[in-house]
Amino acid sequence: MFIQGPERAASHKLIFENSPEQWQNGFPVGNGMFGGLVYQPEETVMEFAFTRHNHWRNHLKKWQRLTLDELRRIDREAPETMNDELAKEKRGRIEPCFKPGGRLRIWLDEFCGAPASPLFDRQQELDIARGEVNGRYELACKGMKRITLVDQQSDVMVTCIQDDFLHPLQKNTYLNYTQRIELYRLYDPDVVVHDIGVTDDGMAYILFGFGEELKTCIAFKVSGCSWHTPVISGCSVSLEVDLDYVHAEDMLGYTVYQTMVVSEDGSGDLVKMASGQLAKAEQRGFEAIRQANADFWYGFWQQSGVALENPALEALYYNNLYQYGAQSRGDVAPALFGLWNAERSAPWSGRYTGDINVAMYCWPLGPLNHPEMLEGMFRTIERWLPAIAEETRLTYGVDGLRFPVGCGLWGEETAPAMYRLMSCASGFYMDFYRKAAAYYPDKEVLLKRIYPVMEAAAKFYLRLADRDAAGQLRFGPSWSPEQGAVPAWNSNNDLGLIKPLWEAVIKMNDELQLGSATAAEIEKMLKDFPEYPQCNGEFIDSASERAAPNFVIPAIWLA
Repeated sequence: MFIQGPERAASHKLIFENSPEQWQNGFPVGNGMFGGLVYQPEETVMEFAFTRHNHWRNHLKKWQRLTLDELRRIDREAPETMNDELAKEKRGRIEPCFKPGGRLRIWLDEFCGAPASPLFDRQQELDIARGEVNGRYELACKGMKRITLVDQQSDVMVTCIQDDFLHPLQKNTYLNYTQRIELYRLYDPDVVVHDIGVTDDGMAYILFGFGEELKTCIAFKVSGCSWHTPVISGCSVSLEVDLDYVHAEDMLGYTVYQTMVVSEDGSGDLVKMASGQLAKAEQRGFEAIRQANADFWYGFWQQSGVALENPALEALYYNNLYQYGAQSRGDVAPALFGLWNAERSAPWSGRYTGDINVAMYCWPLGPLNHPEMLEGMFRTIERWLPAIAEETRLTYGVDGLRFPVGCGLWGEETAPAMYRLMSCASGFYMDFYRKAAAYYPDKEVLLKRIYPVMEAAAKFYLRLADRDAAGQLRFGPSWSPEQGAVPAWNSNNDLGLIKPLWEAVIKMNDELQLGSATAAEIEKMLKDFPEYPQCNGEFIDSASERAAPNFVIPAIWLA
């Protein structure tokens, strides 16, 4: 336990004197599976761009791939044609893509039909110690503060809007203020809206999908003030709320509860489920949810921490650990952009990218002393295993696991042509498994969850192993990620991941006393393991380099 953790975290608030106007600069809140970014566009009180880790357009239009045997035949008979043959692998236009859930916007106050008053003193801060975003704005004769957080017990975002300044002349006057609260999605040609509306009890919702099984309901409800004038337009639904200063005796406020329900197979009454979630949250109330959220983060910060002489470095540590905690505690691990994307289709489809991209996410998971954050990666990979096993059998002819270079929620390879040649993904994913076993040793977990997957990945590399004309062991055909010769043999990126994987499988097999034939074969192969390719004392991409060398990325894996 790091007793100073909560205090250290509290000293590293992120403060913007002028609230960020774009989602790219927004402040993150989340419960590990659901969350988003809080910011304040022009003429608004705030906006929340949100999503959920399992919110994907999933379908993939597959294409014919060259098998490993076919690639090796080409290498023997006409190696100069391999790139041309690989280029014939044309990926379908439809591939899995990570999608935003939507946006909740609270428009700036209006009164008597007049345009919004001049807005000033708009501030926002991220309190990582409590896991909440605090903001404030001021108009000519009133000021309001806001607090936004995501409930740790349900997929509900809660925002409390409350007057903190009211000029005496504002009370009991003819000026009745209104604010419009809008739930919307940006135009997306993939989206099919199944239903949109407002229920009798004031829940505004949008039920939509992407023309396949998955369906999603996003919804919000207001508590603490009256609502009226619902407006539906395109993929937008909004309500107007009254801040009735005409009859007010004190400062006013209200709470917005917003949720997102995802059904991956499209089953269930999602509107009813959303209504139930919001009703439970409203029954608990803002203060209870806020306190439970603060209690969670207090415990979170006690699990690990640092005290550094350089306050900037310490702030980087705590702010990044906060982002891990906010998006790494669900059944699905973050993909390329995690929860922090609001574009209609995430760049690079937001895919899981099985090279250094996924490795960088996994690096801190072991040493952080937060074992709960490993679970999402385990469960995500376990989702993939059926698809990966099938593709490995069909393309590589082995009962092993060749992990995809790029994939969506269900593990189907999305990389075509020479990109598909990259063979490092199994090693990168198994680097996570290997370190999880080392940091959190548990013999039962090792036997049932970790070792079988690692052995199957190691078996794929046995299949990738070959002998050259001189009888020397080599691995390929492959490609160093996005650089160097194509095809490549003995890519340093591959070798630096295969060797520690193989050594770990042998060690685990001995510890578990399994007597695995695969481990025995690996032990023999390790005796002939190739040297890491070098040129003039410098590591290069692969043994296939013919010109000036490129440095291997990342050389840190060379073992």
